[in-house]
Amino acid sequence: MRFHDFDYRDLPRKKFSVFVSSTIPDLVDERRSAYEIISRTQNIPIGMEIFHATHLKNGEYLREKVREADIFVLILGRRSGGTASSGESYTELEYEEAKKSEKPILAFLIDGDSFKYSEPTERLENFREKVIEDDWSHVQYDPDKKDDFNIKFQHSLYSETSRLIREAYPGWVRSEPYDLARSLKTLPHQISNSPIFDDLIQALSKLELLAERTNRDVDEKFAISEFFWDKYETELLLNSDWKVFFEAGSTIDFILKKLVNILDKKSQFQRPVGRLQIFINSVISKLILDLREKTIPSIKSYSYFPDPPIRERYGKTIGPLSNVGDVPAVQYRKTGIQDASKKSQQRLLTELRKKLNSDKSMCLISFTGMFENHGYAPFVRSYKNVLFKRSLFEHPSAKVVFADGAKWSNPTRNLDGIYMIFSEAEWRNLLADHPICFIVTTYRTPRRADLIEFFVDGKKFQLFEEVKGNLHLLHFSNQKFREKVGVDFKGYNLD
Repeated sequence: MRFHDFDYRDLPRKKFSVFVSSTIPDLVDERRSAYEIISRTQNIPIGMEIFHATHLKNGEYLREKVREADIFVLILGRRSGGTASSGESYTELEYEEAKKSEKPILAFLIDGDSFKYSEPTERLENFREKVIEDDWSHVQYDPDKKDDFNIKFQHSLYSETSRLIREAYPGWVRSEPYDLARSLKTLPHQISNSPIFDDLIQALSKLELLAERTNRDVDEKFAISEFFWDKYETELLLNSDWKVFFEAGSTIDFILKKLVNILDKKSQFQRPVGRLQIFINSVISKLILDLREKTIPSIKSYSYFPDPPIRERYGKTIGPLSNVGDVPAVQYRKTGIQDASKKSQQRLLTELRKKLNSDKSMCLISFTGMFENHGYAPFVRSYKNVLFKRSLFEHPSAKVVFADGAKWSNPTRNLDGIYMIFSEAEWRNLLADHPICFIVTTYRTPRRADLIEFFVDGKKFQLFEEVKGNLHLLHFSNQKFREKVGVDFKGYNLD
């Protein structure tokens, strides 16, 4: 199989079984949504709906199922539910077993006002207070706000499964080989038995976190990559001498892969003069370009920016920032950028200005998420990434930010690992003063309406939209971006 023909959807990934604990009559919608999200993210839902009726009041059976699960989810609403022989509710029994078994616990509680309005029993109040005091990563949601639970549940599950994979937590895999070295046994004998290639395979196997991310939300990432190149192919490849930085990230790896596929096909019929210069800090993107089968004349050059070393697990280069020490998020929120880091960040920005030294320059960027309560200002999960992102935004290039709809909400876990890149005021000024656009995917109509209200009504961005099945692809751009890039979208739809 040729490297550039590889389909990321073929990657095996670890799955986790998720036990959903709650009362049923009052939380039918939440349970249905939880099951759908667990299944859609290729994990395995476990709950009362799949138990035999004779097992529903068997306390030991329920405890056993909790012990077998990888993740325990508690959804606590307005009811206590049935009582086990021990005097506990079945939901509390399952929760205590999850604690005893040291399972990762995600707790979702209806917000305080909704809870008090329901006139809860003393037993339910005590249970709720216990969950809060246990200091799990509990999330409160508004049951009357459509999609609030869905968004928060999806974000929490994504964060937790990503953490478990990073920490090599046991899970479930298909019967096919999971690790990269074994899955490449189909390579020719001379390659699979070569000590040189074995070193390469082992190096790639260290990028498990990156591989896991490229296997999430694959359909959305394919749709984003097609949507982007449908709009920008002519301008970036034929009309001008563009310099484009592809920042490391699973979505942007898909966009680079789509570009190579486009150019491979075009090279069979035409040989345009090479005009596009590409800069990348992703080892996977670099390999995609290095191992392409055909010479692609449309690309004038491509190279790393910044230079290696490469950060393992993430497979990206950060240049001068590799020598910057980590700063805990709590300290960062108090003190901001450390003086000792500013020199390294300035070196990175200087190098970026040398690379993207043209009016026709563009950066393709992604974030961990966008904080709804802070004017959708972006956040990441490492101090070095804050410095890297700030350098990109201090450069005058056009910015294209890619994000699925689940990223446009408040962080659902505690803020210990959250680094806001900009203050709300800084972000507001960037949206007004810098050439920037956002390409967003969302399946949810309410999320679409929220984004339109923020960007179109509030920030005067222009919207262009496509719908593919249930997936909305939204392109928001400000006037400065359209003037710089030279692409304007007419007849956009706000219905």
